[in-house]
Amino acid sequence: MVTGFVCFFIYKFGRNSLKKYMKYIPSMVFAISIVLFYLKMVLLSKGYEGILDIVMIINLSVVLFISILLALIMELWLWNKKRNGEMEQ
Repeated sequence: MVTGFVCFFIYKFGRNSLKKYMKYIPSMVFAISIVLFYLKMVLLSKGYEGILDIVMIINLSVVLFISILLALIMELWLWNKKRNGEMEQ
């Protein structure tokens, strides 16, 4: 729920000024989620809850890697199109 709120906040208020960085917003949200799960694990988890938090951190790390990889592929694709003159300004 917090992740969705952060994503909406960044999209709504940074839409005009952050057009260049819009493709990196999912990566930022997943990185924030990893930090929040880590803090939850350290501060609030008791017993075996920490194991589930570690599993969630691992899953979020994999998705973070994939989202960064896709953002970089999109960046390189747009850079190549701009370099070849296929994109209109």
